[in-house]
Amino acid sequence: MARYSNCPQSYEVFSDFMDRCLLNDQSLIWPEKNVWTLENLKKIKVNFIDNPIMGGEFWDKLFNQFSDLNDDCWRILADAFFVYTLPSTYMKPEKKYEYINKVCEKRNLELPDFKEDMWDVLNQGFTRTAIQYHQKYKQLWVIFLFAIKVKEKEDRTEFLDDHLAVREELYKIIDDINPNDRSYGMLNAILHLGYPEKYERMISLSDKKKAVKYYEDKIKDQIDSEANLDQKLLAIRNYLEEKELVDEKLNFYAPQFQERWRGKNKVKEENDEEYTTDEQVEEDPFLDELVKTLRNKKQIILYGPPGTGKTYYAKKLARAIISQDNFEKDYSQLTALEKDKLQLGTAKNNGNSQKYLRFCTFHPAYGYEEFMEGYRPALSETGKAIFELQDGIFKKICNDARENPEQTYVLIIDEINRGDIPRIFGELITLLEADKRWSKNNEEDYISLTLPASQENFTVPENVNIIATMNTADKSIALLDIALRRRFGFRELLPKPELLENQTIAEINLSELLNHLNNRIIEKIDKNLQIGHSYLMKNEKAIKTEEQLISRIKDEILPLLQEYCFDDFSTLEEILGPKLFNLEQGRFNEEIFSSAGKELILDSLKSILAEEKTNE
Repeated sequence: MARYSNCPQSYEVFSDFMDRCLLNDQSLIWPEKNVWTLENLKKIKVNFIDNPIMGGEFWDKLFNQFSDLNDDCWRILADAFFVYTLPSTYMKPEKKYEYINKVCEKRNLELPDFKEDMWDVLNQGFTRTAIQYHQKYKQLWVIFLFAIKVKEKEDRTEFLDDHLAVREELYKIIDDINPNDRSYGMLNAILHLGYPEKYERMISLSDKKKAVKYYEDKIKDQIDSEANLDQKLLAIRNYLEEKELVDEKLNFYAPQFQERWRGKNKVKEENDEEYTTDEQVEEDPFLDELVKTLRNKKQIILYGPPGTGKTYYAKKLARAIISQDNFEKDYSQLTALEKDKLQLGTAKNNGNSQKYLRFCTFHPAYGYEEFMEGYRPALSETGKAIFELQDGIFKKICNDARENPEQTYVLIIDEINRGDIPRIFGELITLLEADKRWSKNNEEDYISLTLPASQENFTVPENVNIIATMNTADKSIALLDIALRRRFGFRELLPKPELLENQTIAEINLSELLNHLNNRIIEKIDKNLQIGHSYLMKNEKAIKTEEQLISRIKDEILPLLQEYCFDDFSTLEEILGPKLFNLEQGRFNEEIFSSAGKELILDSLKSILAEEKTNE
């Protein structure tokens, strides 16, 4: 089935919605209230769907349309926003809650506090939603119209138990909506959340069509000629899981499948009406997990051996969470002006920082003064050398975030373990925890401290996130301060030879080469000193030429291994083989760096791989 393991609560809440709201008229948020009646839903249809207001801001129009309706209708609206937010991994939990809270505040309805366990589901979701899905009124229309259809059925339970009947009614609802106001996002979200064993977690109609178009020949003999789009997708899932995955569950958005059906060159065709109108953003399951961890903990450390993409993912994570939180888009969908706000810097605009992303690197000389505040050398107005109190990079980003509480800010700390962390962070160790941070909605439980130099009262805002990288070749995470480990989420990045498996250079498979080197390193040295896949990649793709391979081996990998095996020449020979390393002389073969070095390196690599296969 297509059920996504990362969001079990999303399915549970939607099941509650079907049971409470659609079958029994109860509220999803206030189950003791019977509000989802056909009478109330028809009132909403007349005021909201049949009475569109052209132009203006969404919330003003929405509240105007609901102004004459009773409290029960407003509770239905709050419930509908709860359902609307379930699919999306792009909206931050605070934003999802804010949508629901806006409705409740406008009507003075009491809403359970954001800290209640029932809202944990807001940090889940099963898909990256694109711009089309964030046109909220289109999705709300589908929810209300679908609810009306259910209420009008003679036997609601029998209807909801028949997924094909539900699908048919949903498509009728969409067909009856003006084309400019249609969105298949909520239609497909309802099908997946309600029947995950039958429907994919694709909310994009165009994505579904592309996947079926690519794979249809594989299953044409296994399905009825009248099969609908979703039945074909289910047949494709069963085929691929049997033929290619065996023990795994298929994810159509996994890179190895997505590149096939989506195509690498997404060029809009003249007559392709479905293109990009509701297309989902390309997925990266690992990135989605990082986003979820960062939102929970507010700070995360990406650790692993060199070359495993730690800094790459740190930047990708920062761009993802800022794009989602501040613009409700994917980074690839941002305008040039919006992307400029994600460039590293501290530029000011009208007194408020417009740079949401900052970057620093820790090193042995880096201190509290650079990070928080301290007296630094400066010149007076007369040109005299003086010491003045200056804010550090973290204090600056916190001040900017406090002035703009609706925006998310991110500080990337590269090589965090190379600095004296307790000294650099100082009293921040107390303030960093998520539940001790300041926010406009948390005026009581946050903690503030007086800074020693400026004597300012300081808090860490909840809209500041820290993404740090740590190279385990420098220091094991086991040596980190326990207080720091408790406050940061930790995610390990390891070499991914599968990214290289389709690339062969001079009869040398790059994936096999990386596996060989790392197997030997793990066996002879330390698993924290493995070689990352990025050593054999360029621009996120595997290198392609002999010259590139020779350069990476000679200029990067050999010196790295030499450092790992300092004065341990026998281990170095066991990893590289006798052709590259002269054990008697305790150094690399001099021919490597001569004109004959290319052939020597290639022959040596072939030999060690051939020897490994023989030993197998």
